[in-house]
Amino acid sequence: MVDESDLDSDLKALKEETQGGNRIQDVAKEDAYREFQEAVVESLHNRSASGTNQTVSIWDKELAALTDVLKANPELLDRVGTELENELGRPTSEDEQMTRGELLGMFVRVGMQEADPELFEMWRDAVADWVRAP
Repeated sequence: MVDESDLDSDLKALKEETQGGNRIQDVAKEDAYREFQEAVVESLHNRSASGTNQTVSIWDKELAALTDVLKANPELLDRVGTELENELGRPTSEDEQMTRGELLGMFVRVGMQEADPELFEMWRDAVADWVRAP
C-alpha cells in the first residue's frame, strides 16, 4: 500500500523540478545581466577617462555621527571594519586605520549584498571585467 503523504511529497518535488522556468526567461535574464554589466563597465571607463569626480556623497546626520564615534574609538572602528571586511570576503587590513570613505563604502557594499545578492554579484563581475580589460 502506498502512503498518500509520500505520494504527495513526490508529486510536489516533481512539480518543483519542472517549474524552474523556460528557455525564453533564461535568455531574457542573460540579456539583462549582460546589459547591466556593459553599463557598469562603460560608466567605469567614462569616469576613468574623463577624470570625473569619484566621490559618492551621503547626506545623513545619523550616519555621520556614527562615523564620528567610530573614528574617535579606534578599537571599535577596527572591530566594525574587520567584520565588514569578513562579510565581503576581503582580507583584513590590520596595518592601517580605516578611512571614513572605506568604512562607508563597505557599509554600502554589505547593504547591497544583503538587499540584492544577485545584483551585487553582477556588479562585482562587471568591475572585475573592467579591471581585466586592457
